[in-house]
Amino acid sequence: MCGDFTFVCFCFPFLAGYDIPKGTVLTTNISQIHKDPTMWDDPETFKPERFLDDAGKFVTHPGWLPFSAGKRGCVGEVVAKSNLFLSMVALFQRFSFHPDPSSEKLEGACDKAYMPMQMLPKPFKIIPISR
Repeated sequence: MCGDFTFVCFCFPFLAGYDIPKGTVLTTNISQIHKDPTMWDDPETFKPERFLDDAGKFVTHPGWLPFSAGKRGCVGEVVAKSNLFLSMVALFQRFSFHPDPSSEKLEGACDKAYMPMQMLPKPFKIIPISR
C-alpha cells in the first residue's frame, strides 16, 4: 500500500498505556480505518453514493485514505488519479459494461481480504459491448 503511515520510533514514547521501545516500527492499518463503524454508516456494504451530496456532486470523506495522508502520503497520487480517470473515460466512451449472466451475483464483492491490508474484489466476469 502506498504511503501507509509507517514510522520508526526514535525515542521511548508512551502510547495508549504502552511503552514503545526505541527502534520499533509503527504502522497504521488504513484498511481498518476504511471499515470503522464510527466513521462510516454500514462500512461493510459497497455504497458509492456515500461520496455524493444531495445535488449529486462528489464530496470527500475524512475517513477515505486510498493514498494515505499528509506529507508521507503517496507521491504518485496525482499521476494515479489522472491515469485512472483518463483510462476509465476512454473505456466508458467506447463500451457499456454488463454482468455476465453465467456468473454468480456479486453480493459482498469485497468481503474478504486477499492480500494483507488491502481489500480486493472477488473474481467476476463482465461483458463489454461496443457503443
